[in-house]
Amino acid sequence: MYGRYEYSDERSHKFWTCEPIGNGEVRISWGRIGTEGQSHVKSEGEGLNKIREKLAKGYQLVQDAVVSHETKRRKAEIVVDEALRSVTMISESDELDTPFLRELRKVR
Repeated sequence: MYGRYEYSDERSHKFWTCEPIGNGEVRISWGRIGTEGQSHVKSEGEGLNKIREKLAKGYQLVQDAVVSHETKRRKAEIVVDEALRSVTMISESDELDTPFLRELRKVR
């Protein structure tokens, strides 16, 4: 199952994630808990094999990828809304006059 896995013992506190990104690929991320870690892209088959390996080593699923994907989607919508509000405020300002803003004013 895609998602975030964690492993902790007396010496290490690690995370490992596998999230689908489309076109038969997954993004694998790993590192020490509390850091950004590293990441790279692999095929879905390689990702599923790695999940089996991590489970065999004692990693535990802590967050399903569907939840984390939904959270990312909501955050992206917020960013887009804020960007649109900023562009609207700029486009309504008479102080700025660029070809882009003139075209934007025509569309509205």
